[in-house]
Amino acid sequence: GYFGAPLRQKSTYPVLLPEHLGTCQAPNVVACEACYGARFIDMDKHHSMLLTSLYTASLLFVGSSRVAWGNVDPASATMGFTPVQPLLADVIAMGFMEAILEGYSAGQAMFLARSMVLQQDPDGSPHTAATIIEFNLYGDPTLGMAVASEVKSARKPIDKDACKVKTADYGC
Repeated sequence: GYFGAPLRQKSTYPVLLPEHLGTCQAPNVVACEACYGARFIDMDKHHSMLLTSLYTASLLFVGSSRVAWGNVDPASATMGFTPVQPLLADVIAMGFMEAILEGYSAGQAMFLARSMVLQQDPDGSPHTAATIIEFNLYGDPTLGMAVASEVKSARKPIDKDACKVKTADYGC
């Protein structure tokens, strides 16, 4: 039920391997929402997404050191195209990338992404708490990306409305 694998299939597809990240030559930012995407203990740079990224051209890496909870795509079971609501790992990766592309620094973007996860479950289930703790930012938290012409600085201040829930519809 993940990475496009049908629920009834016993094996999974590798979508992106550490060796793929090792071919990146331009500076980049990686947000990996896969389970153990940021695993590095007892690993080398050929077997760890995090280490491969940071040894090559990635300036920032966001990933989970443990299990990442997200929403499986029901389309794999029904072969339909019903969009699913992003959950936990989906939200934190999406929130980080949205914020960094809006001009926030990496540290601010991570704060906003964690806030989005908490807003999704204000009662704080164990999975929500684990997601907030297990997803971490590796790299300089003061770095940002000035990607849009209207962004003057990658040090955009966090305003009082930045943590409000957005009402946009999301699909797969």
